[in-house]
Amino acid sequence: MTSQAATCCTEAPQGAPPETGRALADGPCAPDRAPGPAAGARHGDREAMLAEQMAACHRVVLDCLGRAGRAGDAEAARHGELRLAARFMALFLRQSGALDRHRDHLRRAREAEEQAGRDSLNRQVSLAAAQGRGLAQGFEASLRRFEQAARERSAAATDREAGAPPGTLAAPAEPAQPGAEDAATPPDGDPADPAPYPRGDDLEGWIETFAAPPRRAGPAPAEPAPNLTRQQRRAAKRLQEKAARSTKAG
Repeated sequence: MTSQAATCCTEAPQGAPPETGRALADGPCAPDRAPGPAAGARHGDREAMLAEQMAACHRVVLDCLGRAGRAGDAEAARHGELRLAARFMALFLRQSGALDRHRDHLRRAREAEEQAGRDSLNRQVSLAAAQGRGLAQGFEASLRRFEQAARERSAAATDREAGAPPGTLAAPAEPAQPGAEDAATPPDGDPADPAPYPRGDDLEGWIETFAAPPRRAGPAPAEPAPNLTRQQRRAAKRLQEKAARSTKAG
């Protein structure tokens, strides 16, 4: 019920006789004719309308009770006002229940929306955690591949140094048999020295070994050049030129 309906139930034109309970019950503000909530009303509009209808019903009930008290000996008028007050009190209670149900519906909708937000946040957190685990697993796999490649390069370098074909590890040297070193060692000499007492065909080789002039020691094997920057190479070249000039001057 709107404020206009409440006004027509509680106020009468000046100079007009007061309305009786039957006139109020049959008028435009009767409880059966109270306007209901609009079908497309928003939540805020519906709640405000229900609250306004409750306030209007409360004012009408108070007005009816006041008219019943002023009726005096007119039993019919008093009973009519009381019946009308009872009808508007029932409307007040009905609107109060509707308002409670509406507020409960809003509360459940708000809780459902909050739960949906929490579920969405949990899904995002789970997705981020799964992505983090995937990144960690990918990093571990890349690290394992890098370590395997490093081991393969190290094995290939070892094979090249040992003279073995690339891709195959050089066979480890077989352990010497016990006593083999003592057997190869002459009674009174070093294993690297030739036998002091050659016999038979070894005599010619023994003579050539001691008669041949000593061989000149060759240059030491050059170490592989390190990966130097351009500035480092220029500095090394200047040092070499300076050393060459010092040698010529000396």
